[in-house]
Amino acid sequence: MDRTVSDEVVGAAADEAPLRRRVLVLLNPRAGRRRTLERARRRIAEHSSLSLELIVPDPSDHAAQMSRARRAVGEGVDAVVVRGGDGMVGAGFALAAEGAEGDRAVPLGVVPAGTGNDFARAAGLARHDPRKALDVVLRALESPSMSTSEVDALRLLVTVDQGVREERWVANSVNIGFDAQVNRRAEVLRVLPGPLRYLAALLVEVRRFRPISFDVAVEDAAFRARRSALICVQNGPTIGGGIPLAPSADVADGRAEVSFVDPLSRAGLMGLFPLVYLRAHRLIRPLRTSRVRGLRVRVPAGVPIFADGEEVLGGQHRGCEVEVVVAPGAVRLLR
Repeated sequence: MDRTVSDEVVGAAADEAPLRRRVLVLLNPRAGRRRTLERARRRIAEHSSLSLELIVPDPSDHAAQMSRARRAVGEGVDAVVVRGGDGMVGAGFALAAEGAEGDRAVPLGVVPAGTGNDFARAAGLARHDPRKALDVVLRALESPSMSTSEVDALRLLVTVDQGVREERWVANSVNIGFDAQVNRRAEVLRVLPGPLRYLAALLVEVRRFRPISFDVAVEDAAFRARRSALICVQNGPTIGGGIPLAPSADVADGRAEVSFVDPLSRAGLMGLFPLVYLRAHRLIRPLRTSRVRGLRVRVPAGVPIFADGEEVLGGQHRGCEVEVVVAPGAVRLLR
């Protein structure tokens, strides 16, 4: 393995003895101010030692950052650490799972620093002090033994005009329809915290709501027509920074929870998410949730698709097919 130290390897010297663990660290530039990211880099550098070689690609250009990260994984890393929200965790899922040797995924450390942090919530990770969480993860990597647990991932495939448009790993949720529209609006309202941002976006988007006609095939069944306000496939129980749409979802049970909302009025849709937030699911008859290993959805033209809070396909497409499959135990989460 090439141990040459580049300007992206924090704090190590080229003439030192070979390091025991080579760790890729990804920082999300949107998860904190510039000074916060600079402080994070300094804290990372403090952990560089004979036991850790820390590779920290520059986050200012996300495409270049991910290109460098994939190259590092291809060369071989002993762990991946991500600091950010659900979208960054999804990127970490891809790097950790695809960097597997045989059937063993590369351990993934998660430092929650986004506005939603729904996967971290589902996995029982500390979410309120990113600086402390970063120290805890790096100290764990300095230890000779690492404690990990297997968690599931979602594989998303979007096909447009008979050609693959998007293929990615998903940590927490895939959102299609009204829920995706709310996600898109919430991206504009970044000054608000997660749940409040989501509810504010709901107030704006509900005025343009229309029920949508989908074709849905659950697992190996045939496609069936279904009108729904939204389709949400979840690995963990919450979306939107803590809204428990599928409270029984478990990131380690080999299943996803898929939620449909039958056609209802704008007033009914306005009341849906507050009731969900209060966990009054029994009062929400239009909400139907089931456990699946996978499903396919034919999505009409113009209906947006989001995954882990990030846009996968906007409202300009002419129709597509979405496939979501559970990958049981695909990721080894560092504890």
